[in-house]
Amino acid sequence: MKKLLLILLCLPMIGFGQDNDRLVEKNQAILSANNWLTQIDNREYELSWTNADIAIQNVVAMKDWENLISGTREPLGKIIERTVVSSEYHTELPGAPDGEYVIIVFESSFKNKKSAIETVTPRKGEDGNWRVAGYYIK
Repeated sequence: MKKLLLILLCLPMIGFGQDNDRLVEKNQAILSANNWLTQIDNREYELSWTNADIAIQNVVAMKDWENLISGTREPLGKIIERTVVSSEYHTELPGAPDGEYVIIVFESSFKNKKSAIETVTPRKGEDGNWRVAGYYIK
């Protein structure tokens, strides 16, 4: 009976440990996304491509990246504010290889657009670093 009680008392701690690990991963992914977005904000497009996940690099060549991202972002003007609204940890996403992903939704305000939603999806690489694998703004 004492062993059963001990096991039951330890189960919530095991779950808490996993939740805590996910929280750490989500925070690292958010930090990586913010750093990457800062490169976009500063018009450091080549650097943002270099620091992006292979998923972006395989779809868009570096020479095309600047045109694609600048055409999307520059009309919005300078970033005024950006706040994380949500972040969700996933190990599977439709159309993407299995792995560790965090879908981060930001509420953003720009000089020429008061309210925008930026969705950034970092993926954890084999080296343990989080890199942006997807970016969408509306």
